[in-house]
Amino acid sequence: MSETDDLKGYIPKDTTQQTEFVKKCPNFDGRGLLIAILDTGIDVGFNGMQKTSIGLPKIVDCFDFTGAGNVDTSIVRESDNKNVIIGLSGRSLKIPSKWINPSGKWHLGLKSIYELCSEVATESIIKIRKKSIAKQNELILKQSKCKNDENHKSLVEYLKMTEDLSKDSLVADCIVWNNGEKWQACIDTSFKGNLKKIKVLKDFPENYEYGTFWNILNYCIKIHENGNLLQIFSAASEHGNYVSHVAAACFPNEPEMNGLAPGAQLISMTVLDNRNGNCVNCNAVLKSVSYIKGYTV
Repeated sequence: MSETDDLKGYIPKDTTQQTEFVKKCPNFDGRGLLIAILDTGIDVGFNGMQKTSIGLPKIVDCFDFTGAGNVDTSIVRESDNKNVIIGLSGRSLKIPSKWINPSGKWHLGLKSIYELCSEVATESIIKIRKKSIAKQNELILKQSKCKNDENHKSLVEYLKMTEDLSKDSLVADCIVWNNGEKWQACIDTSFKGNLKKIKVLKDFPENYEYGTFWNILNYCIKIHENGNLLQIFSAASEHGNYVSHVAAACFPNEPEMNGLAPGAQLISMTVLDNRNGNCVNCNAVLKSVSYIKGYTV
């Protein structure tokens, strides 16, 4: 079953008479409205969250008032003559030649991937890592020349212990820099310092671009304090996605999947903190309500 198939029953079209209303008033579908979703955050790559009914970007901005996605990037380093930086993880980060950085200064940070994930996403990552570790261990055992001595037994015991490493959080190096015009950021989701294929992102409201980790986690960013603070936005659980779907999902080719206001645009505001079981953070709610005053929502 696909993700969208699972959502068809979210809005009972007959009971709400939404279909009948839209037929009579096709332009009364939320266009021109801006809705703030105060929840666990919205997955910016979620189905139905890409465009409105008139082709405008569906999600126009993201805020996280819990601090869960904050990354301190105040440590600044310069690359060596081989264009390599030592990240805060200790990994060697090879800077791609196409990255433009007139100042030569790189702001560095560190972030646990599991802090950004929903429970479902975390479980998926653990399964993938467990499978990968098992495959590597099998290869090591095949290559082992000591089949019957104590060294082999010790190796087997050690490899069994490594299976639990899949539950340890992956820690990603974060790099922030200014290309002479805009601040940019890259999150090393290769976890090996291989940055060549990692997507470089700008502030989400500028171009609505986002990155994807292992086809499991979508994330976008904003940069503050002259490069000293990176904010990473992701969905802390599925709940924010479901709420936003009911409110305003838009499926141009499958109108039966639409939310109540497919023409409306959304602001994602994270007020539930996944670090404490997605409990409501009262201070975060107050901050978000105060911030909403600056928008027409």
